[in-house]
Amino acid sequence: MSRLFRTLVVAVLLLFACAFPALAAKSYSADRFDVDVIVQRDGSALVTETVTFRYEGGPFTYAFRGIPTRFTDGISDIQVSEGGRVYQPGGAQPGQVERQDRNNEIRLTWHFPETSDMTRTFTVSYRVEGVVREDGGAAELRWAALPTDHDYTIGSSLVTVQLPPGVSVDRASLLAGRGALQAQGDRVIVEATDIPRNGSLTLGVWMPLRAFSNVPPAWQAAAMADAAWARPLQIGSALGGVLILALGLPALVVAWLRSRGESVPGVRGELTGPPDDLPPGLVGALVGRGSPLATLLDLARRGVLEFREQNRPGFFGVTHDFAVALRDARAPLQPYEQAILTAAFSRAAQPTFATSEEMGKGLQKAHSQLGDTAKTELRARGLVDLRSETVRGRFILAGLALLFVGTAVLVGLVAALGVAGIATGVALMVLGIVALLFSAAVAVQTAAGQREASAWEAFGRYLKRIANGGAPEGAAYLEPYLAYAAAFGLESKWIKQYTATQTPPPAWFHPLASQAGGGDHMAAFVVVMSSASRSAGASSAASAGGGAGGAAGGGSSGSG
Repeated sequence: MSRLFRTLVVAVLLLFACAFPALAAKSYSADRFDVDVIVQRDGSALVTETVTFRYEGGPFTYAFRGIPTRFTDGISDIQVSEGGRVYQPGGAQPGQVERQDRNNEIRLTWHFPETSDMTRTFTVSYRVEGVVREDGGAAELRWAALPTDHDYTIGSSLVTVQLPPGVSVDRASLLAGRGALQAQGDRVIVEATDIPRNGSLTLGVWMPLRAFSNVPPAWQAAAMADAAWARPLQIGSALGGVLILALGLPALVVAWLRSRGESVPGVRGELTGPPDDLPPGLVGALVGRGSPLATLLDLARRGVLEFREQNRPGFFGVTHDFAVALRDARAPLQPYEQAILTAAFSRAAQPTFATSEEMGKGLQKAHSQLGDTAKTELRARGLVDLRSETVRGRFILAGLALLFVGTAVLVGLVAALGVAGIATGVALMVLGIVALLFSAAVAVQTAAGQREASAWEAFGRYLKRIANGGAPEGAAYLEPYLAYAAAFGLESKWIKQYTATQTPPPAWFHPLASQAGGGDHMAAFVVVMSSASRSAGASSAASAGGGAGGAAGGGSSGSG
């Protein structure tokens, strides 16, 4: 297997070694990308783009230009030429140009004979209808002269905007990109050099509105009509959001206050021993940190299970793994313990022996059942109140419903009204989040359950001090309290104390090789078992109480 792996690695390296020179041998850039825009009195413009591509290596057989139609009333009279020869509509043969209309863009792809190590100059010309818009009582041309999406560098660019005869520039500015702008009389000129990949060059030119007809253009008039129609709805969305929060938040607070049960004083400080005989698995469920690992370790301490380290063949060679074996099938068990034991071996090939992978799959499949079993047992012990669980479930259901409806409303209103329509959807989503937070704050424990949980939390603080090495006497409790440490999520820190104190591993743990203290083996064991049982953690059965701004033009360009 290792020889096969090495062979694959060598093959991949050889493939890259052969591929990279070929890729590096083909590149291109643009020496120039010049644009002439002649503005017409009817608000349209005649655009001529001249680009000189420098091809290095090759061969290259086509070039393309994507011309956006957004913020225009349409594109017409499109022509691609080279040296006075016009490319004819057609397919993929040299001298032909293909046209595709898609996603508010007209994409032109023209084909030429195989080209290597030379330059070619292409001209693309077209008429843009409705490109002059109204802006604050003035006429404005906002034009992205260069393609906004181009994967090549451009050496220099000269952009010229020619206004109709008798029309002078009121003002002009460069809105995007870097270059030198000059505005004089009826002409605006922009010069730029060393333009990087995807570098932009967008300019705005303002002119007297009375000099043009058909301004505002149809697309802008439609946008203005939509904005006028949407304005009342935007105001309504904002008022609706305020009203939803003003009524919904107090309603949720009142519902939560009514759901609060009796408040019981908690235990302060630490308890240096378990307060009663509640099994570790149910302790974890009671305090909200449930995990099957606590029960598995407790069953091992009681002689029901044992864990064994083993070698397992894998793709990269032999790996270490751990398995669980059933030693005493007749031991008396609580319902929750029996449910975990059954789930742990449910996917095993042998009825009394399961690998960590098989155990993890079995526990994960029984996840919901294990949570329900823990809740049922806690209710039977009088520690959890069914009515409070119902209230918590209603808060959760309300929170999820509000989030779902709020998201749907948010998407719908934003699509129809723009950003100003977000208020109602956001307000519903905020209520949903608040409802979920309140669900976590609903105390589902009875008064007895609160006292029990408080006592176990006090014991958990002592276990945490042992796990952090702050209790010298804690070495004597490393094995007896290991399952309880797992119930509080302290198993990783707990195992470090085995190495620090050179404590021998428990009798129910069988490593492959002996080692002083056994800490490294135990650490690996806990990592594997914790990972296998983490995704199948028992659900917590209790909880602590308490307009038209864009520019026309732009698009894409390239060659290949």
